[in-house]
Amino acid sequence: MLEPSSEAEVDAFEAWLATDPEHPRAYAAVEARSERSTRLPRRLLGAVPARRFTLRPVLGAALAAGIAVGAMLWLSGAGPGVPGVAEAALSNPGPGIRSVRLEDGSTLKLDTGTTLSVLLNSDTRRIRVRSGRTRFAVARDPGRVFTVIARDTTVRAKAAVFDVTTTETAVRVQVVEGDVIVTPRASGAGPDAVVPLESGQALDVSGRGVQRPAPDPEAVRWPDSRVGFTDAPLATVLAAANRGQEPAILLDDPAIGRLKVSGVLDMRDPASLARKLATALDLRIEHRAGAVLLTR
Repeated sequence: MLEPSSEAEVDAFEAWLATDPEHPRAYAAVEARSERSTRLPRRLLGAVPARRFTLRPVLGAALAAGIAVGAMLWLSGAGPGVPGVAEAALSNPGPGIRSVRLEDGSTLKLDTGTTLSVLLNSDTRRIRVRSGRTRFAVARDPGRVFTVIARDTTVRAKAAVFDVTTTETAVRVQVVEGDVIVTPRASGAGPDAVVPLESGQALDVSGRGVQRPAPDPEAVRWPDSRVGFTDAPLATVLAAANRGQEPAILLDDPAIGRLKVSGVLDMRDPASLARKLATALDLRIEHRAGAVLLTR
């Protein structure tokens, strides 16, 4: 699962996990051994003054079996007594969200289509967002400020949870917990503009300048939008999908709600979710004002 080639491959893996309770335990054991191997002293590989590493995060795909397999990347210096830094190019081709844990204890959640570059050494924690969306949960480190650069926008934090999203025209910074300092190099922002943001606040930076968008409650839910179910009643799945979202997915017969659902579902788009559920459960879809109705 280092680089799955298709969503079908991910689905097959998750189905394998669900067929036997020993499968997720076996996978977790193999992943743990693999993670430990990344922490072998690099001096065993030969002392080099400076190195460049390209590492890939492991996809945590065990939700269908009811466990969370945490993906990890350990990035550090070249080894005791050897000056140098470690750089990592991270990407998530999809289809799910990827979790990456850094050496400092911070975690990153990468949306589909996201690419980053990471630089960690004894006095620097710097992430450059090339594309996509990432949630950063920054671990406190008194000696190193955590810096994220997305185009001409820089975000600095000591301990916070925030999202950075890049589109073709703008960069959005959304703070979930704690506080950050944003330095936008946008038109009209001024060369020394500094914008502090607190929990719940956001900032859009584009060629048109700096704007504060309205609070987005759904932003907090974003990384957890792919939810795993194992033999869950359809009614339970729809209760989760309809929480604060439109269009609502409804049933014309309560008996349909007893149909069983297994798999990892993306809850961000109710209309798309309704189509997938209808296909999987041999149901029909009827569109009504503000709702999607599932029928037999």
